[in-house]
Amino acid sequence: MVSAIILARCNSSRLSSKHFYKIGEEKIIDIIIRRLLSNKLIKNIYLATGKKNENLKFKKYLDKKYKKKIEIYFHKNSNNVTERIYYLTKKIKTKYSVLISGDCCLVDNNFIARQYHQLSKTNKDFIKSKKKLVHEGISTFKTKSWKKVYLNTKKKYQ
Repeated sequence: MVSAIILARCNSSRLSSKHFYKIGEEKIIDIIIRRLLSNKLIKNIYLATGKKNENLKFKKYLDKKYKKKIEIYFHKNSNNVTERIYYLTKKIKTKYSVLISGDCCLVDNNFIARQYHQLSKTNKDFIKSKKKLVHEGISTFKTKSWKKVYLNTKKKYQ
């Protein structure tokens, strides 16, 4: 089984609350969640966001619309994405996780399944496609491996 982590925060510097913008009739966050909820591999869905006071809009919206199907993880540092993911992965019980960029509404469940099946057959921590992809914003990894990423992140830009 796989846990899905959606990275999103309301106070984006370029386009605030972009996850609530619509593409057609549906909000970006809803497109992502709908696709993830339909994936049979996904056991849990987490929204990893920054400070609670800056991101309450997510809690109010997701609790009302999805009735606690999405667990929201608030982190003290809105700008340190690596740290945010690491602290969340410490709470996740599944062996594998898929990381989804919250503004990537092109969630392809077949792509997630291929990544998961490739990764589960290896001793690697992360999976990288051998083919050149035009798919951004989705990566699959062994949940505990994010600790290595966090511990090896020394510079602010990392």
